[in-house]
Amino acid sequence: MTIDEYIAKIDRKFQYREQLVKPFTTAVLSTVAKQAKRIFSDGIKSNGSDIGQYDTKRPLYINPNESPRAGATRVSQGLHPTQGKHGDHTFKNGKVHKTTYVNNYKDLRNRIGRRIDKVNLTLTNDMFSDLCNAQSPSKAAPDRISDAEYHLKFKRTHNAEKWEGLEKKYGKIGDLTAQEKEAFFKSIDFNFRKYLSEL
Repeated sequence: MTIDEYIAKIDRKFQYREQLVKPFTTAVLSTVAKQAKRIFSDGIKSNGSDIGQYDTKRPLYINPNESPRAGATRVSQGLHPTQGKHGDHTFKNGKVHKTTYVNNYKDLRNRIGRRIDKVNLTLTNDMFSDLCNAQSPSKAAPDRISDAEYHLKFKRTHNAEKWEGLEKKYGKIGDLTAQEKEAFFKSIDFNFRKYLSEL
């Protein structure tokens, strides 16, 4: 065997290996996208039930400059102008309020145009983008460790701690659902069969 023949043989092995891992990679990416949509758009836990409902009991004072911007359709219900609990915009000494009183967290989300019918873990999208390396569920991508290993994890400690608190409060959110697992294996099977038929 010549050196050129040996190099060609090695190249064919690498090409074959790359083709074999493609079905796995495709299945991982499509499953993570489904998982991200379930959690961050649909607000569904790993067992298929709603993650929960937003708090309607504890009032808050929010600085509008530190809050997510109001949605275009909710500007009239936003956090400006600032006001106190009784609707006043200034203190007795004449100074303007720097914060706005809101009845509860659900009220805050409503005022800034966020979903309020059920918990979907999005306010600023920081947690989603940190976990999924993306700005939308369809682009969600885990960290590639090797051809056969991917990790979906938070890079920022405060998000990991927040997630831990959310799962303690609501139950398992990040585990794959039975449907997501089934879709994962179906995707591998379909794409591997497709690859074999093209040989």
